Amino acid sequence: MLKQFAFALLATGIAAGSTAIAAPVTISAQQDVFTYAFTPNANYNGSSSGFDTVLSTALDPQGHDLQSYLQFNFSGVTLAPGEIARLNLYVGSTTAVGFPGGDPSAVHPSTTNLAVIDESWAEDDVTANDHPPYGPTFTSFVVDGVNKWVSVDITGQVAQWLAAPATNFGLALTAAAIVPDGTGTSVAVLYNSSESASNNPFIEVVAAVPEPASVGLLAVGIALAASGRRRRER
Repeated sequence: MLKQFAFALLATGIAAGSTAIAAPVTISAQQDVFTYAFTPNANYNGSSSGFDTVLSTALDPQGHDLQSYLQFNFSGVTLAPGEIARLNLYVGSTTAVGFPGGDPSAVHPSTTNLAVIDESWAEDDVTANDHPPYGPTFTSFVVDGVNKWVSVDITGQVAQWLAAPATNFGLALTAAAIVPDGTGTSVAVLYNSSESASNNPFIEVVAAVPEPASVGLLAVGIALAASGRRRRER
C-alpha cells in the first residue's frame, strides 16, 4: 500500500511540475531608440549622435525627460502552456556616458513603466516631438542600481501579439515619476540598446518554475519510495 501511495505521489508531482517544454528561445530587439525632450527634434538612433548604444527613461522638472521605444520580431516563436516570456534589459550608468541625471540606487530607486505602442514606427524617424503613440501602462518594474540586468514578466502581452501579429508595434518605456537623486538633479535610468557592443535587450521564452507544492509532492514521493525500498532490503 505504501509503495502504491509513493508512486501515486511521484506521478502527481511529475505531472504537476513538468510539461513538455521547448528549449529556451531568445528574441533580440529589431529596432529601438530613445527620445530627449530637451532636444525635441533630435533623433538619437544614428551613430553620429553618439548615443545610439543606449536607451533611457527619466522625468525631470527642468525638461530633461527621456523615453524609449523597442520592438521585437516574433516570427516563428510560440508560447506553450507552462512557458513565460520575460523582457531583459541591462542597466548601465548615466554618468559613464555623460547623460543628464543621476544613477538609480537602493536609496533613490526609479520605476519604469511599460506600455504597448499603437502604431508602426521607424527608429530613424522618432523624436520627442514625433514618437509613436502608446496606451496605458500594463506593468512596471523597479531599478535600484546599475551594471546589472533587470527582468520583467510580459507573458500576457507576448501571448496577445502571437495571437494577433499585426498588433505588434512594440513597447514604450517611460519613467513613472520624478525621482530626485539627492544632488539637485533627477534620476535617469540608462539601458543598453541593440546597438551596444554587449548586453543587448532581449525577450526570452522559458519554462516557468514549478510551483512549490509540486516540488514538495515530488520530494515526498521520492522519500516514501526510498523508505519502501529499504524495508524490502531488510
